[in-house]
Amino acid sequence: EEEIERYTGGPLGFTGPIGFKGRIIVDMRVEGVKGGVSGSNKKDYHYKGVSFGRDFESDEIVDIREVRDGDPCPVCGSPLKKKVGIELGHTFQLGTKYSESMKAYFQTKEGELKPFIMGCYGIGMARIIAATIEQYHDDKGIVWTNEIAPYHVIVIPLKEDEKILVDSKKIYEKLLESHFEVVYEDRPLSPGEKFKDADLIGFPYKLIFGKGYLKDGLIEVKRRRDGEVFKIKPEEIEEFLRREIYES
Repeated sequence: EEEIERYTGGPLGFTGPIGFKGRIIVDMRVEGVKGGVSGSNKKDYHYKGVSFGRDFESDEIVDIREVRDGDPCPVCGSPLKKKVGIELGHTFQLGTKYSESMKAYFQTKEGELKPFIMGCYGIGMARIIAATIEQYHDDKGIVWTNEIAPYHVIVIPLKEDEKILVDSKKIYEKLLESHFEVVYEDRPLSPGEKFKDADLIGFPYKLIFGKGYLKDGLIEVKRRRDGEVFKIKPEEIEEFLRREIYES
């Protein structure tokens, strides 16, 4: 505040361009202002009926005003709402610049040669991944959609039991042969660590081989997006996953 008063002669809230001796930069929207109000560079005083060009000039006109939530739309007057987005793709109209230089013409029905009107587009593949993660995640990690998931399934054996290891590996190999995107979890970690990592990475489906499998012979399938658990027979697992991943 002291610095403002030292340069303008008036305290904060009463500064203005009229009579100011320093460099003046105005926003482009000020250029058309007529009959406005400005500070007078004196405490408790303002000027009314101020018009740009008549009462003061500027050294530079630039687009400097920051839009805020609630500001009126310059077109319709409705309050603006600020949103954050990610540009995933864009298109450019190139006009006839390149078609003319390359002599790329088409013939009209009247027989006249005219240059093509060209355009181009781009899609940000890496941005699509980032946008998907931003949109689909929870406190545990990524929640990949079936359409974009790097891997759809992770097979998790929970016990160093021969039947579990053999049967889980058979299911893994069967799914690979059927062209499913599948990972086999064979790291020497605790069940909790395996589950935590699977949720963090975001595998849409966990196939769990544990005590339950030894008891009833059913594979426990846990769906990542909602946590729902299914008990599936080994011979039906392929059909179940195909229906879940490609038909749901």
